[in-house]
Amino acid sequence: MNLQLDEKALAIEIANQIAPHLASQVVDQQRFYNPVNSPLGKHLFMDCARRGCFKTFRVARRNGLLALREEVDAWIMSQPAQFAPAREQTDEDEVDRALAAAVVDGSIAFRKKRRSRSREVA
Repeated sequence: MNLQLDEKALAIEIANQIAPHLASQVVDQQRFYNPVNSPLGKHLFMDCARRGCFKTFRVARRNGLLALREEVDAWIMSQPAQFAPAREQTDEDEVDRALAAAVVDGSIAFRKKRRSRSREVA
């Protein structure tokens, strides 16, 4: 018995059978954050999960810890904005600005140190 398989038709049929399954997995993954794709970063995500800032759960070992995107985003929005305190101006800042301006306009040029061609015998 000789079977002839049309490879293209077979590939299309397989794709049609698994496409709905793959699409449902993509939608499910978009609903959750894990430590890797979280906007908080891995360490802060894990720290917040440990403190109970948002609900988390384990699905499988490969996925690790998951949290609903809506809950993580809501927690982020509930946090007050934190700004670094302004530091005081010092004389060193003025010197740094003047030096940078001199380098940019070309009045100061830095040369590379030349390496000595002679070998020193120890």
